[in-house]
Amino acid sequence: MIKELNNLCLTYKRNNLDIEYIKQLYDKSKDLRSFYKFLAYEFLDWEDEFLVSCNNEEDFETAWFVKGKISPIKNLLKMHIDNGKGNKAAIVWRGKDYTERILTFRSLYADVSKFASALKKLNISRKDSVLIFMPNIPELIIAMLACVKLGLVHTVYHTSYSAESLAERLNDCKNSVIITADGYYSKTTVNLKDRVDQAINIAENKPKLCIVVKRLGQRVHMKPLRDLWYHDLISDEDYSRAFAIEETVYDANDIIFTLVTSTHLTVQKALKYRAGGFLLWAKFSHQLLFDPRDDDILWNTADIAWITGHTYKVYGPLLNCQTIFLYEDTIEVDNASDFYEFLDKYNINKFYTTPTILNRLMNADEKKGVYRRQNYLELIATGGGRRNEESTKWAFIKLLNKRHPIINIFTLTEAGGAIAAQIPGYSEITNIYTVGKPLPGIPLQIIDGKTGLPIESTATKGEIVFTSSFPSLTAGICGDAKLLRTVYIKSINKQKFFKTGDGAEYLENKDIILTGRMDDVLHVGGKRINILMIEQAIKKHNLIKDVAVVNVLDEKRGETLIAFCVLNKNIDESLYNDLFIEINELIIDEIGEVVLPDIYKITSIIPKTPNGEIQREILKEIAQQII
Repeated sequence: MIKELNNLCLTYKRNNLDIEYIKQLYDKSKDLRSFYKFLAYEFLDWEDEFLVSCNNEEDFETAWFVKGKISPIKNLLKMHIDNGKGNKAAIVWRGKDYTERILTFRSLYADVSKFASALKKLNISRKDSVLIFMPNIPELIIAMLACVKLGLVHTVYHTSYSAESLAERLNDCKNSVIITADGYYSKTTVNLKDRVDQAINIAENKPKLCIVVKRLGQRVHMKPLRDLWYHDLISDEDYSRAFAIEETVYDANDIIFTLVTSTHLTVQKALKYRAGGFLLWAKFSHQLLFDPRDDDILWNTADIAWITGHTYKVYGPLLNCQTIFLYEDTIEVDNASDFYEFLDKYNINKFYTTPTILNRLMNADEKKGVYRRQNYLELIATGGGRRNEESTKWAFIKLLNKRHPIINIFTLTEAGGAIAAQIPGYSEITNIYTVGKPLPGIPLQIIDGKTGLPIESTATKGEIVFTSSFPSLTAGICGDAKLLRTVYIKSINKQKFFKTGDGAEYLENKDIILTGRMDDVLHVGGKRINILMIEQAIKKHNLIKDVAVVNVLDEKRGETLIAFCVLNKNIDESLYNDLFIEINELIIDEIGEVVLPDIYKITSIIPKTPNGEIQREILKEIAQQII
């Protein structure tokens, strides 16, 4: 299978950026300043040219494209309309309730302009920030782009999080506007507005406006003056001149959005991203990895709240005029038939997903007989965890008919997108676990964490770091100017590095194999969650004395989350299941459903070092025996 995958990846016929061009990019990237200057003018349309590409790339907080001016909306939408692509589908959306909508680039631009006009008439200005707490519906993307049109810094927050977590985000980011929905369809109908009301009630920073999209059509409480219906706003005749609003022109180093993460942190914080650098990397890396064609439809299963969703579900595809498929729910074993229906009905030919979802599709086929032969898929990409050999082989045979490649992409939230990957039409695939080589322009290095020296030999574990800045790298942490330096910057023997927190080693061809996190952070559904947050939630149960959570790789299950719990008092084993249900409910209230443990194990003691640190490596060895 490896030989077949390698051959298909190397012989993949690229529509953009041919093999010689990619080779030239790698050669140019030896000088980061000149490389990114070339890239910026090659891939983006600028209002004002920048003076220098950067002042000092060795400073991880340096500005890039100094004094450059750019209109994001022009690059995202208006340029395509002006080039005759206005009637091309931008978003194909399918709801859990079987409703569907298609937004062309022209109609998407119209809806963005209407909503931006409404926000402006509500006296929302660039001094305001917006929190978006919405399901995967078109209005989520419309809200994001309306914020971009007005120059509003916005944060998309995952709908699985609790009212308490949402209140913490409102306090942390000082949002003056929240945009949400009455609810959404998942396994059941989910009332979202009630959770927002609870969050606002307990938050110290209370938004002055709450705008609500009518998705379910159910009755919800609407507080006078504060709460407004989205559909009333965009249909108001007073906003009919929405197209007269000019697109905001950003300084290249203006913040375009923030994104919440808990990597390296015991609490969630919002990372800031610069307009020029992020848009450049989104367009370039998307074009490099997904090679968009005019008739493509890309389905990225990542939630928009994650960086994978921002970069390769919204910004990258729209910048490259690629049609995206958006599904309200997620793919599970029980609804796997929907996956095949969507592929057939919408002619989806490029699929970006997680190993977890591939495992679900495989299990649906092997255990329930849910499968339909596919003829449209031309490329599968995975990220957010390690793919196992069994699901890789299944996808290669059953989904790609052994005719097309399946590649790995390694994204990093702090980097604004992919940092290493197997590039279709260029990269060799010698191992299914490799994430390929660093992409052009990414100053990635594997070092010895003690000496700071680069590791060159194969099969020697080290730490992935960045040796210098690059344009899409996070600009800082919301609300704390010094936190970026204290959390992410590592100094060894007077040399500074930007920590990713990921361990890795090289294969003989210098491809990278990830060996796991260097800290207490989990990859869950493509999102990084700090273990301590899960442990703190579990400890709130009155029967739990101590707890330790570990994440292990199982060949069949994929990434598996196991919680070892010590009880305050003995209870009958027949009550364990009820206990675990209660703990899950606590986690959902505190963090969200995305981080529920797969297995609970009652134990008498948690192994710890003399200074009280959990010995997670011992627990991982025990966990491997359990699964």
